[in-house]
Amino acid sequence: LVEDFELPPFIPKLIPVGFSTEFPMQLEGVIRPRGSSLPKRRIHVAIGTVDSGFRNEWCISAMYIPILTTKEAISNLFTTGYRPSPIMSDDVARDMYISGDLQQDTLLLRKGERIAQVVFQWL
Repeated sequence: LVEDFELPPFIPKLIPVGFSTEFPMQLEGVIRPRGSSLPKRRIHVAIGTVDSGFRNEWCISAMYIPILTTKEAISNLFTTGYRPSPIMSDDVARDMYISGDLQQDTLLLRKGERIAQVVFQWL
């Protein structure tokens, strides 16, 4: 990351990485999460493709998934038929905040931290 970035819980954000590229038409760049992003920091990074025609600054689409703080909250999710997913609607997240079942802190990502990687491949 080129600067510190606050990642709020359950809200997908585009995180600028500070560079743009130009590469041959026969290549594509695939943005992937680093192996440690989700298990260690609870950061979900969306897989994305950057094609050769893209000239703007690259961004990483990421979301912080905090841990539920009570056994009752976890139980309520499963008894109501909710299945955990990396994507949660704003309404569900807001209801869980109000009930106090989620950690409410944002996750601070520090300048220079690595949460994603890119793989270039031939088409």
